[in-house]
Amino acid sequence: MDAISDFRFLLPLQAGQSVAVFGCYETLVQALRDDKINVSIYNEGIPSGPCFDHILIPRLTREQSNRFPHEFARLLRPNGTIFVGFANRVSIDRLFVPLSGVDSALYSLGRFRKFLQNSGLSLHRSYGIRDLERPQFVVSLDQPFPSRFFFAQMFYPHSIQAAFGRKVSNCFASLGLHRFLFKYFGVVAVKKSPRKTND
Repeated sequence: MDAISDFRFLLPLQAGQSVAVFGCYETLVQALRDDKINVSIYNEGIPSGPCFDHILIPRLTREQSNRFPHEFARLLRPNGTIFVGFANRVSIDRLFVPLSGVDSALYSLGRFRKFLQNSGLSLHRSYGIRDLERPQFVVSLDQPFPSRFFFAQMFYPHSIQAAFGRKVSNCFASLGLHRFLFKYFGVVAVKKSPRKTND
């Protein structure tokens, strides 16, 4: 089973709930079914209905981003959660890989948070991910400590250049600039319940 299937642990899934998965992720879908989750798969397009308890988008494509987050928020039940993986627009890796060479949607975390808020979604958790296709490590960005620990203890360089990069990364993390160190972000957002009005 590949590491993408572990994205399901970032959502509060329960047996019998419904989940929409956008993209072709067979191991993720099988893992959800093994957990007794009702799964709907969408490789292309966005359905007009029904509503789901949760949505998983391991890699938000540029095409999907044109309809995100309004169309996806519409598919979520109140208090439903959504996981979205996307490319970090302000990553230091962008110095070496031009924006045109990235096949995923590109956002900064701040801009993405605003998109979510405008659609009735609130950011619940944010994560730094080095590689969305092989997410060996998913590091919490809500506090700087996990990033400092990751680059100090878990990230092993295999060359002199990488060893220098590790020192730079530790410096960035200690200054609270850890969000610039990851190529990709993963976020979990929650759909707000409609406010009850007193008649």
